[in-house]
Amino acid sequence: MMPQIARLAHLTRLGEWFDSKVPPLHLAFFLFIGPGLFRRGAVFEFLGLTLFACAFLSYGYYLNDFGDRATDRAAGKRKLVASFRESTAVVFALTLAGLSVLGCAAWLTDPLVVAALAVALLGATTYSIGPRFKERGSLGVISSAVSQRVLPALVYAAVLHASTGPVLAYCLWAGLVGVRFILLHQIEDIDADAQSGTTTFSRTRGRVRAQSFLALVVYPAEVLSSIVLLLFLFRELPVAALVGGVWVLFEVIGWWRGGANSLRRPTAMLGELILPVAAAGNAAFLVHSPEIVGVAAAVTLWSSRIAWRGLVARFRPRELEGGRVAKTFLDGIDVTGSFGRSTDAWIRHYSALQESLAAGCPSVMPKYALLKVTTRCNSRCAYCSDWRLGQEDASLEALVAVIRDLGESGVKFLNISGGEPLLRDDLPVIITEAKAAGLTTILLTNGVLLPRRARELEDVGIDAIIMSLDTLDAATHEKHRGVKIEPYLAGLEELIAMKGRRPSMFACVTTVVQTDNLAQIPDLVNYVNTRGLGVQFSPHHDLQKEDLVPTLASADSKRVSDLVAQLIGLQREGGLINNSETYLKAIPRFMEHAQMPASYRCMAGYVALYIDAGLGLRPCWFMPAIGNLQEDSVVDLWHSDEAHRVRCEVRSGHCPSCWMLCTAELSLRFSS
Repeated sequence: MMPQIARLAHLTRLGEWFDSKVPPLHLAFFLFIGPGLFRRGAVFEFLGLTLFACAFLSYGYYLNDFGDRATDRAAGKRKLVASFRESTAVVFALTLAGLSVLGCAAWLTDPLVVAALAVALLGATTYSIGPRFKERGSLGVISSAVSQRVLPALVYAAVLHASTGPVLAYCLWAGLVGVRFILLHQIEDIDADAQSGTTTFSRTRGRVRAQSFLALVVYPAEVLSSIVLLLFLFRELPVAALVGGVWVLFEVIGWWRGGANSLRRPTAMLGELILPVAAAGNAAFLVHSPEIVGVAAAVTLWSSRIAWRGLVARFRPRELEGGRVAKTFLDGIDVTGSFGRSTDAWIRHYSALQESLAAGCPSVMPKYALLKVTTRCNSRCAYCSDWRLGQEDASLEALVAVIRDLGESGVKFLNISGGEPLLRDDLPVIITEAKAAGLTTILLTNGVLLPRRARELEDVGIDAIIMSLDTLDAATHEKHRGVKIEPYLAGLEELIAMKGRRPSMFACVTTVVQTDNLAQIPDLVNYVNTRGLGVQFSPHHDLQKEDLVPTLASADSKRVSDLVAQLIGLQREGGLINNSETYLKAIPRFMEHAQMPASYRCMAGYVALYIDAGLGLRPCWFMPAIGNLQEDSVVDLWHSDEAHRVRCEVRSGHCPSCWMLCTAELSLRFSS
């Protein structure tokens, strides 16, 4: 039975419309019925209209796939309807249309309901087959918004005999939401549409212009229409409207702070708003009609499950494969300092990106950038290639221009690295410019020059320092780093002293796990933890080879697993281990087999900006640059066709498959 249900859900694309279209129609129900919420028969109307909504939306999506059979084949998309015989496909379409009518069967004696139902079915049909309004440019965008969002609401209005004001307010808002969704869908499908020859509004105008139209026109209009809608809702359900009003205010502030380049959906589908609305409606049902509260609660809670997850994600990171909280070092810092306050923006960014991914438009500007200011280094680490490059440093003027561009684009964190960044005499100027641009500054260093330059860093207000150190054992260190350990230990003591002088500064050690330092890591953790510093770990990657290969013999696998278990135990007891359990648990498998967890989803090209010493912008350190920031702005490159192509490759599973701390820990937020 379950395979048949799954097949039906796939055929009607249930997962693509239920969470985004049914909750707003519940909102319409509560808004349109008004005081009639308490009348006898309200639950019957609720269930009948819910059946209509589900059948009608299934009909529309099914017809869309039916009409796109040829173009989907050309684009390489596999749709179940393409395997149907013509007669079977038609019968299934008529069945869905019949179920739509059945949901409204009790009101078919009302000419207004019949007219609204006929217009809704006609609109859904002509969008995908016959005239195929979907390929008519601006008309296609409007047709999609009206047929999927506005026309079903008019059926609700006809059944419930709603007054004109709430209906107009809801239809205006629903139409703008529909415009947003179809544009996001078209932007994501530009390449596939070009391959299949499908002409859409976004394809003819280009990705950048379509995204600008979204940010500058559609989103502000949607926010304003949401406020108007809430005014009507306030009259019918005051408590729900107040809660929803606070949410919309939060979204307006988020959009305003994000600027025109932010693709954050201003009202987050208004999906969260259905929660207080549903709660208020169900409470009213409970008071006046206890026998129907279970039905209403079950339907509204189910349809709002994505919104629930979205709200929970704002306060609790996601989990993966039984691991505990999947966090990055950006989440575990001292909230008394400026670095901690910046973390709030970072956490909000997770929610914005999750929402944009759900909508099919993963173009939210990252909040985190990594900038290599040099490839010169005073160490000779065996697993690093930067010091071998001999690349000339970018000029201070060029770096300052890039840093200011990052600040204007909405970036909040800047990780300054190398090579060894302290080899640049002008590093304090770079940090000062970054601070002036509103960036939280993080320095990644080997620590050798800290005793000489610590005061300079403190004077310019560095927010965080991460020092690279793999062991306290002199022989092992020299084998790893190619230099004596004494300057490193002096740098570590200086970092400890800096943390003592400036408790609000985040400070930790970053360590590469390798076969020959496994037994020495617990001593390193104990030493730095007892002096107030945290430790973060990443597995050894052999960067000298083009493809990543296992770096651990099977005989050593248990030793690594035992170490990871020990680190997790220390973390649970309060040890300052700045990794998620999920990340740590995956280290043994990666080192032995060069494999990630099965449910892991790499987010290279989404969560961070990687800027090499030549100022090339990369999706991650293992992927080629998509352009150079000396020639184009970070926003233009991030929203470019090349960046979109790379994202599509990553989403299809074509990435170097690393387990680097800078990408994997951030990506874990979006794995499920």
